[in-house]
Amino acid sequence: MKFLNDFLHLLRARLLGTPYFCHFYVTTHCDLKCKQCSFPDDFKRIDTLKKGNMNINEINVLAERLKSIGVHNILLTGGEPFARGDLLDIVHLLIRKNFSVRVVTNGASLVTEERLREIIDAGIDALQVSFDSISPEIHDEIAQQRGTWEKAKRTLEYASAHLKDGMVCALTVVSSMNIHELSDIARYVTSIGAYSIFQPLHLSSAKNEIGMIGMSNYQEMRIRDEKNSIVEETYKKLLQMKKEGYHILSSKRFLRDSIDYFKTSKRRWNCDAYKYYLTICPHGEVLPCLRYEDYEWLEHLNILDENFTKKYKNRAMQENAEAYRKRCLGCVLSCYREMSYLLWSPSVFLETANFIGRKYLRNFSQKFKSLSLCFNKHGFS
Repeated sequence: MKFLNDFLHLLRARLLGTPYFCHFYVTTHCDLKCKQCSFPDDFKRIDTLKKGNMNINEINVLAERLKSIGVHNILLTGGEPFARGDLLDIVHLLIRKNFSVRVVTNGASLVTEERLREIIDAGIDALQVSFDSISPEIHDEIAQQRGTWEKAKRTLEYASAHLKDGMVCALTVVSSMNIHELSDIARYVTSIGAYSIFQPLHLSSAKNEIGMIGMSNYQEMRIRDEKNSIVEETYKKLLQMKKEGYHILSSKRFLRDSIDYFKTSKRRWNCDAYKYYLTICPHGEVLPCLRYEDYEWLEHLNILDENFTKKYKNRAMQENAEAYRKRCLGCVLSCYREMSYLLWSPSVFLETANFIGRKYLRNFSQKFKSLSLCFNKHGFS
């Protein structure tokens, strides 16, 4: 039922030209400082730390405003969402208002089994866990904190065992530190019933480049030209594994685009930011996407503004968003590209529908088998 509901909302967005999902940064705080992430510095740059985070009453307003423009799917991110003591309240609020809710986490020290169980029982549709290596040493080096691999693994396995009606994903940021082990990650993730997303590391391409929030300057993680053959070999293996039934959620098109990005630094594509997806900063400022150089957006559009809906739909804002996209140097962020591919590429839509449909069919089959065994055990056969 959830799958059908999501499909209908996606179709509605496509037909009406309204946004389908948003990133909602519920907090600026995180318990890690991963090498591949520049969020803490970026949040300082756009001054969100001084403004704080929305409280639950303001998030209620946010929910109503998002409904008014057609958003269905909300990705709760940060910082680390579990840094908020009221995360469960936020999840409950959004689900009561019939949003599809996903949560992104590093799976580390702030994520306890009890808190995981609470948000799963509340009805989240997906949990994405950062899982950057099959090796504890490499994962912990990237996270710059010992013990994070074991905690992320624990989070993945617990969620996979309990979030049966949703999607549990291991989000791997691909860099020179883990390019050699992607197939091993996919095998492990599949073995526990979760799904892999492979996100290329988004590095600055020029000195002092102003670009995406989270864009890393950690050049030691760059995949150098001499490793292009490893990139091609690795991704061809992933494409073959996906064909064989391994749980690789990244679309075939995105995997092929990732090869091009690593080999040629190609980042431009037909983006739909602001039209089909948008980003909300911790205190309500709205951006078309994760770029931050156009500060005027932070001043002119806030989800808590009583005139937000009118402003969002204003023709001038729509034109500004189009100009914003044209100026962009491009990105290789899967959350944006995959959404546009779903909306515009029939082959990606059919691939994804088939992939997710088979997942729910397996779940239904397992539940039916369990029910039959229960009946047989109690003599109802």
